[in-house]
Amino acid sequence: MPLYSNLPEEKWRSTFINNSKMREMWPSQILLGENDIFDGKSGVVQMPTSSGKTTSVALAIQSSFLSDRTNIAIIVAPFRALCREILLDLENFFSFDESVAVTEFSDIPKNNEISILSTDSSEKKILVMTPEKLSYILKHNKEIIDYINMIVFDEAHLFDDESRGTDYELLLSTIKYYIKDDAQKLLVSAVISNASQLNEWINEQGVVVKNNTIKTTEKTVAFNTFNSTKRNSYSNLYFVDPIKGLEEEFFVPRVIQPVKLNKLGKERNIRYFPDLEKNKQDVSIYYAIKLVKNGSVAIFCSRKDTVNKVLSRFIELEERGVPLTNFIEESDIHETTKIARLIKEHLGENPLYFSALKGIVGHHSGVPNGVRVSTEYALRNSLLSCVVCTSTLAQGVNLPLKYLIISNVYQSREIIKVRDFHNLLGRTARAGKQTEGTIILTENVYKTNQDSYKLDKYEHLLNADNSEACYSNLLKIVRGIELSDKSPIPSSFIKKYISSRYLNSEKYFENRKK
Repeated sequence: MPLYSNLPEEKWRSTFINNSKMREMWPSQILLGENDIFDGKSGVVQMPTSSGKTTSVALAIQSSFLSDRTNIAIIVAPFRALCREILLDLENFFSFDESVAVTEFSDIPKNNEISILSTDSSEKKILVMTPEKLSYILKHNKEIIDYINMIVFDEAHLFDDESRGTDYELLLSTIKYYIKDDAQKLLVSAVISNASQLNEWINEQGVVVKNNTIKTTEKTVAFNTFNSTKRNSYSNLYFVDPIKGLEEEFFVPRVIQPVKLNKLGKERNIRYFPDLEKNKQDVSIYYAIKLVKNGSVAIFCSRKDTVNKVLSRFIELEERGVPLTNFIEESDIHETTKIARLIKEHLGENPLYFSALKGIVGHHSGVPNGVRVSTEYALRNSLLSCVVCTSTLAQGVNLPLKYLIISNVYQSREIIKVRDFHNLLGRTARAGKQTEGTIILTENVYKTNQDSYKLDKYEHLLNADNSEACYSNLLKIVRGIELSDKSPIPSSFIKKYISSRYLNSEKYFENRKK
């Protein structure tokens, strides 16, 4: 670090003597050092999930503090869960130094936040907040930007997100316009494919640090494939190499063999588990029951109502004689009981509550924020063994998951983006948490000689080089649009529409009535 930061060794001595988290520099940190990031250079950093980006940011902040380039560093993250994660990581990193205060700004306005941000005292501060929060602060006092000499944008690829990306992009544009030329700006993401183009826009003289080959933990990918004979049905797990066109590496035979379920009430028909025809999520549930003894498990669902169905199915299966004791045995019963009680106080006795008592917790946007925070804490500290979740748990949150089970790669009837898919895969085998992880894809598409387009879809998704580029939402307003029938709409028409629709709305709606 003295070499990469151009600071004397004495400056760094206390950091590495007292910081138990740092024992050696990872390849990602060496690469950043070689590109002068620790010497105050701005840039776009694109590296795989779990390559040590958060620690690298902490080192860059410490270098900025030690060189007296700034006393305030701001980290902007698009999700509150991610803000909490970053806050905890930085608190651990700087726990040895009482002169550094790490603070998360909530989304609730507070009178003293502007004064905290604009202070010129010698106290060193790291402020973590969402884009909306920083935008709110800048609207009330743009002069605050004069105090910002270092700012980091995490998950920067989300500035083109359809729902919240425009606000993020406007914030980036505002920062770019007002911030000092010598201030350090870092955009960090695991899945930006057009990093050079983004760097030219935001940094001009910045550098691009990009490496998709850095590997810190082992991840294996397996397809579940069902086979049927006259006597019985069974399932094989085929482990593949995503880089070599899903080439088979090895397989595990007869992993799943359906079993009879107990009948309830006056039922006559024999039921089996897993039931491939009526319950598509049964395969995921089967693997979760079988694997939870070896490590924590996450079942990914594309919709929140699917999460609730999976939790209800867990409860039904126990009533039909399928034991779920593995989950509570691998969890902290006191923690799961507290989470269940919290769910009951918010939502009453529902499947979310009953499954939590068994050590299986749901996590989606419909769950109260307090319950989600408690769930993340329990997962982070290995107090919980199984979570059924949507993408709310997929963006950047550092969790010690060993197994990720995916049954569907669609979101709102659209196939998931490659970059979002790899962010999801990054929840397993997190560096510093696990040494290895396994992703199980349960859709029956491998070795089936049917629906080959579905297998091609997975091959495309598993290749990180296919990640979508980041585009400007604002640019879409002023550029021409090509409709599905190939007929173009010129940008002049779009400008005219926006002008008449929003600048003179009364006249616009009168003309529409006519």
